Amino acid sequence: MEAEESFEAQMREAARVDAFEARQALGRIEEQLFARAPKPVTLGRYVLLDRCGAGSGGVVYRAYDPRLDRKVAIKLLEVRRARDRARDAAALREARAIARITHTNVVAVFDCGFYDEHDLAVEALDERLRGIPGRGVYVVMELIEGQDLREWMEERPRSSRAILEVFVAAGRGLAAAHEAGVVHRDFKPANVRVGLDGRVCVLDFGLAQLGRGRGRARKRRVVGTPLYMSPEQHAGSPITAASDQYSFGVALYEALTGARPFTGGVEAIAASKREGRWIGALGELLSAQQEAALRRCLALRPEERFPSMEAALAELERRSGALDWRARLAIVVGAGVLLLGGAVLGTVALERSQAREQALQCSGGATRAQTVWNLERREAVGARLRASGVSYAETTADAVTRELDDYVARWSAQHRDACEATRVRAEQSEAILDLRMACLDRHLREVGIVVDTLLESDTEVVENAVSAVGALGWLGACEDLDALGSRARLPRDPLARAEIEAGFGGLAEAKILVAAGRYDDGLTLASAVEDEAERLDHGPLRGAAALRRGEAMAGRGAFEGAEAALVDALVSAEAARDERLAAEAWLTLAWVRGVERHEPERGEVWLRLARAALDALGEDRRLEAIYLHNLGGLRSAQGDYRASIVEYERAVELQRALYGERDPAVAQTLNHIANAYMSLDEMGPAWTHAERSLALRRESLGEEHPLVAACYNNMALIRDAQGRHEEALELIRQALAIVVGTSTQREFVSRMIAAQIHEHRGDQAGRVEEYAAMIALPDELFPFFIERRELELEYAQLVEAASSSASSEAWRIEPSGASSSK
Repeated sequence: MEAEESFEAQMREAARVDAFEARQALGRIEEQLFARAPKPVTLGRYVLLDRCGAGSGGVVYRAYDPRLDRKVAIKLLEVRRARDRARDAAALREARAIARITHTNVVAVFDCGFYDEHDLAVEALDERLRGIPGRGVYVVMELIEGQDLREWMEERPRSSRAILEVFVAAGRGLAAAHEAGVVHRDFKPANVRVGLDGRVCVLDFGLAQLGRGRGRARKRRVVGTPLYMSPEQHAGSPITAASDQYSFGVALYEALTGARPFTGGVEAIAASKREGRWIGALGELLSAQQEAALRRCLALRPEERFPSMEAALAELERRSGALDWRARLAIVVGAGVLLLGGAVLGTVALERSQAREQALQCSGGATRAQTVWNLERREAVGARLRASGVSYAETTADAVTRELDDYVARWSAQHRDACEATRVRAEQSEAILDLRMACLDRHLREVGIVVDTLLESDTEVVENAVSAVGALGWLGACEDLDALGSRARLPRDPLARAEIEAGFGGLAEAKILVAAGRYDDGLTLASAVEDEAERLDHGPLRGAAALRRGEAMAGRGAFEGAEAALVDALVSAEAARDERLAAEAWLTLAWVRGVERHEPERGEVWLRLARAALDALGEDRRLEAIYLHNLGGLRSAQGDYRASIVEYERAVELQRALYGERDPAVAQTLNHIANAYMSLDEMGPAWTHAERSLALRRESLGEEHPLVAACYNNMALIRDAQGRHEEALELIRQALAIVVGTSTQREFVSRMIAAQIHEHRGDQAGRVEEYAAMIALPDELFPFFIERRELELEYAQLVEAASSSASSEAWRIEPSGASSSK
């Protein structure tokens, strides 16, 4: 009878699971047949977003709590059989116990309970959410964006000091759990989270048990991860807080030495621990006191370890025989020598000496920067630019060297500040220091790429030299923890990691090449990196390469191909959940489609998606400035010039705050504002903005730079519209003096404006002359809205009209002459 009831219970459970899975399958089929977007997957009030990991006995999902407007992590512990209900209840009790722990180094638990398929609202699941258990226990926890401790250790080489700092923080989390009567039982690097802000948290108490006091625990089956298990765990003996201490010691030893201390199967690992011969010397990694403390954590018998986690951490935090200043002062006071001021002053002097020594450790940034930008390379860049022979070479050389001087000085200052924030002021963790230094290293490599490009510059590079320097990475990103944390995760394999890092380095060079006007070279390099990313099957690198390919094609004017490349970038960004890459791709796509290809309605859609991506990403002032600029361009393309001006003004305000008044982006946006005012026939403010743009460009680029001609073009049109045709003619002649003979589209545009001014002046001969010059230009220099056949037809009509006018004039004069002769 009992067996029959058990069988029936199992059948009922199986039926419930089958029904749940059937609902998921039907939802997927309905989605495919009717192209209907699936509804969100919810568990109670929580909206499940995607799977973000797996832990002991369960799966973890990123989720959203609409009631409190925050993202959370939800762990689902699956239970399929009725006999597991006791485990459900135990897991629930443990989750509630952990929820009572309030400590910065323990992940917070917000909610927990039972659920079944009726609590899940599921119609169709995408690949990221499939496999949700149909029933079990749910635990709602704090979401800590970042990486686990193993990933943190493998990301780049870490100093023993940085490793110890992170482990001590994790140990404090364990100590807090022990104080609450909770033993973790599965402490390991994968169960420690290092947040983007450097905060360290112990999590995944899925194997934890509630102790009856910190020294007692009943015997249970063998649980844990063999590599980190204590000897008593291997033996199936009672597990206490001392067991966590041993696991902590194994993980710390592994992190410091960079090698796993055990090999073989579970039995071989257990035997090595019993013999105790696996612990090697740590040399200079720790002080003698710290090494002794670690060895005590790894004692074979629990009673030989520290009496508590707090006691272990106190020893590990000690430096070799050195007491802090408070301890020294206490000794001085306790010895009754307060009158011996020399002793106190000596202590203070020692502290100041140590502070100076720490500050000196942070002075190496300037030396590193000189490897890529020093006096010799500075002079070589200036000489190369001046040797180009272009009329604005001198101004460009001065501007480029000045901007590089300023950038490298700011880089050095930020390098020192990042170091001192950890080493001197102790207001920043080693983890954050590592992130900031890695970011600064990437930017310094970009400086090297810019300098190398300038040292090989041709006329095209000289024209775009200031823009190339302006393309250097924004240093503010190295202080933005959200931006730093969103960097693509690299694989653990050293060879694959090196290949991917080399790929990103190639894309940095492609970005500089595009900014320098070497679009073909940038395109070739980006395409090669994209092929390599495909071989490595690394989505973030593939997406970044497609973005650079799109930018290069847009620079060449191949907007259709650019749009296709940007869509490729978006696909990779969405697959890799790279929100920053997605935002950049949407922004560029909106400009290409809406402004360059003159389809503002479609551009509006892309820009709305860019806005959503930016909101999801969080504050990024650099991308926000691009968004406002592109929104202004889109509004102008839609004919809403008033709205265009508003957005351009917001963009230029942010550009000034980010880059300074002299940055080329500021002058460009001011010129756009002038264009919008011209379209509104408001020539006063149009002139003001065009004149300011001209002044900035003449100062930063030189009197005869091609971009200065664009300002003269606008100012000539303004004066022509005001009926001040002679002033307009003088301005357009200044533009023509710059662009004639450059074989660029700028020459066509300036000649077209000159022809219009001649028409308004009544100078038909001058108009015919400009038309003839435009027709002589090759087809690739014609703007998209001008057809050669139409231009040639207009030219023929002008010539005919001019001939007729000349004949008519001759006819009127000749009779008069005959009459006179008569």
